[in-house]
Amino acid sequence: MSALKKEGTERIILLPQHDPISKVLRKSKKPLTAEQLMLQAGVSLTVGEFERRITLLAKDFDMKIETSKSGKVTYELGDFQAFLGQDEHIRNEKFQKSRTIS
Repeated sequence: MSALKKEGTERIILLPQHDPISKVLRKSKKPLTAEQLMLQAGVSLTVGEFERRITLLAKDFDMKIETSKSGKVTYELGDFQAFLGQDEHIRNEKFQKSRTIS
């Protein structure tokens, strides 16, 4: 209801095809650090904002996150994980929970 009244803070939701981080990950042929991703995407994000975007992408893509011996964390976008009812897909668990509630 507050959205209809235009109350509260504005929240922008980016679809993967519009998210600059997603675009850079899709084009990259190698793993990238958060700093490299933001630089190439032309955005400056807080740690929380960056992690939220990675989490959202990981719901639909096989996100490869690795930490090197030096502590550098890199991100690489893997295959698209369409939800077709696979047991290991995160959306299957959510679907099962909502099914038991109704």
